[in-house]
Amino acid sequence: WVLAVDTYTRHLGRSQLVLDLTNPQVSEHLYGVIGDLLNNYRISYLKWDMNRDLVLPGARTGLPAVHRQTTALYALLDRLRAGFPDVEIESCASGGGRVDLEILKRTHRFWTSDSNDAVERVRIQHGFTHFLPPEVMGSHVGPAWCHTSGRGFHPDFRALVASYGHMGLELDLRKVSAEEFDLFAGAVERYKADRTLWHSGDYHRITTVDVNLLGACVVNAEQTSARLVMTQIDRPRSVVPPTVQVPGLDPERRYHVQLQTTEKVALHGSRKFRNRQMDGTLALSGAVLMSAGEQLPVLYAQTGVALALEAIDA
Repeated sequence: WVLAVDTYTRHLGRSQLVLDLTNPQVSEHLYGVIGDLLNNYRISYLKWDMNRDLVLPGARTGLPAVHRQTTALYALLDRLRAGFPDVEIESCASGGGRVDLEILKRTHRFWTSDSNDAVERVRIQHGFTHFLPPEVMGSHVGPAWCHTSGRGFHPDFRALVASYGHMGLELDLRKVSAEEFDLFAGAVERYKADRTLWHSGDYHRITTVDVNLLGACVVNAEQTSARLVMTQIDRPRSVVPPTVQVPGLDPERRYHVQLQTTEKVALHGSRKFRNRQMDGTLALSGAVLMSAGEQLPVLYAQTGVALALEAIDA
């Protein structure tokens, strides 16, 4: 039942061997085991991890087996989707590298990396969205200390980074303070309110002259509503922050520019954040926002802001 060439040593990875899905007995066994769990318990979400590398991707005969192993995985997923259509399946990028359009036909989203390090996540999500939309990008708020990098981040930064994909919380709530719990609850509510826009509008990646200032923007089809998340992943390159051009707006419309990040969080993340965004009175034309851009405050490293833009005449 192991995917290996008989004459070679079977190397363990994560104390594991790889099951040979090209063997019909193996696929049938897996469908039975997983199907029993889905039948007997109220399971609505299945994480299909891919963390074991195919070190010896050959059949017992010595012939290559990667293609047949992959198509056998597709067949197993097809069978599970047909038998349990209400169960959401999340595929995983790690190890097996199964982020492709064929696996997307059979799953609902991807776990983009086992690293919940918020700085690494900004770069990962920036790269992921070159190829796939944010609604299939698993983006979770991780623990205060990331297990893969050993770095820790403020809760508002972790929540902000997770707010423009398929957001979730992946941490032990028993270890979250009351203040952090309120912050995460507010972030989830904001995400729910904006989820349809993030998952249906035109998505744009934002880069600036400061390589450490990256962002994401979405604009609805009517060009009446937009959201902007900017993250300062390391110290600013200049004492004067760059302006951020907001793409995809209607140049003839005027837009209210309002701070979605709470005032307390904004002040925590900035050396100086006192401008007209704070009271919601800032209004600029789409032409100005797309060309001259929006002026951000001087942000500390590993902080950021979220902005909402609404057309005044919508």
